[in-house]
Amino acid sequence: MTFLQLSEGYPDGICVDSNGDLWVAVWGLGEVRQYDHDGQLAAVVETSAPNTSSVAFVGPDRATLAITTARTDLTSTELAESPDSGAVFLADVDAYGVADCRWQGIEPQIDVPEPTLDAGWS
Repeated sequence: MTFLQLSEGYPDGICVDSNGDLWVAVWGLGEVRQYDHDGQLAAVVETSAPNTSSVAFVGPDRATLAITTARTDLTSTELAESPDSGAVFLADVDAYGVADCRWQGIEPQIDVPEPTLDAGWS
């Protein structure tokens, strides 16, 4: 089993590509890092917002990396220096996301009474 430790920044959102590589949004550094199955750094995608919060493969072929960012924990000066904070970035990367499992829904397992409009008025 491979474990990762970051010497700076904080790991936030993650996803896995079709090769089994791990993509990690690194909070505080404005980047997403790709680690291969041996835990070696394979690529870095930089953004202009310091707080990257999550990452996912999107698009019809899942070949585009969507990177969410946040304005949280930034001072007014930092926000002025990083006006793209809070934006969603799209990056073309040399990887593809894995197929997802679509929600099929389930039937409720308990009976829920119908709401009434009777408020006790006469």
